[in-house]
Amino acid sequence: MILRGVTRCNVGTILYVSSIPLAFAGFGGRRPAPPSSSHAPFPLSTFDFTCLLYGSWALAIVALYCLTLSRPKSMGRKVNVVLVGCGMPKKSMGWYHLTQLLKMPRARVTDVVEPFFLGVCSDVPERFTSFMSDLQSRGIKFHKSLAEVGDEFPPKTMVLISARTSDNPGHFEAALDRGAKCIYLEKPGAPTVKELVRMKHLASSRTVPCQVYLGYNKNVTRYVRSALAYADSVPGSHVEFVHNNAFRPEELEECFARCAEGMLKNMA
Repeated sequence: MILRGVTRCNVGTILYVSSIPLAFAGFGGRRPAPPSSSHAPFPLSTFDFTCLLYGSWALAIVALYCLTLSRPKSMGRKVNVVLVGCGMPKKSMGWYHLTQLLKMPRARVTDVVEPFFLGVCSDVPERFTSFMSDLQSRGIKFHKSLAEVGDEFPPKTMVLISARTSDNPGHFEAALDRGAKCIYLEKPGAPTVKELVRMKHLASSRTVPCQVYLGYNKNVTRYVRSALAYADSVPGSHVEFVHNNAFRPEELEECFARCAEGMLKNMA
């Protein structure tokens, strides 16, 4: 299929480029001046020139058609995204993922599951309700659980799970039960390594195995380790990490209570 597309693209390009000078040569239907010498090569009659002109235009149309066929079908497809765990706008990783997905031309956010604010929370903040109303006006549906989304996800659907760590295993299993084939799991994924191993086995044991991608903290990436090593080799240098978390000091207690697994495990 790839070779076929490349062949179409090459043929279309050659045909189109070769047709341009022919088409412009006869632009406006003007016939070239008669040759000044009886020995001039290839004298064209009016009929010959008309055939050449319309033939070049037909060649250009065929070329453009070949170029259209060479365009990969996947370029026009969008991936449906179901996000689990939106959280508080400007504070939650789920909200951050959601805002990024809304900017991606090949991603279509169809549903948002928010178990806390739409489930157990008795006093939903206005910041969340206004954010939800804005997205609902764009056609995005909100739910308190994956059960409300439907019995089975449509094809080409990615489930992004970014809820509370202790709740993630349950959301993960519920997504698998609804036929999820691709899951992005925000770090740390589960409270314990044992639960992560169990989730891995659940995903791989399906008739069609589910692809699972797990987020991780950038502090341990190769490029950060390389920067730290380079800084150690240069006297007087240092590496500074800057965060954009919007928590105020008086709100940290709630943050630590919500992320009860602890900072080290959460950042693993």
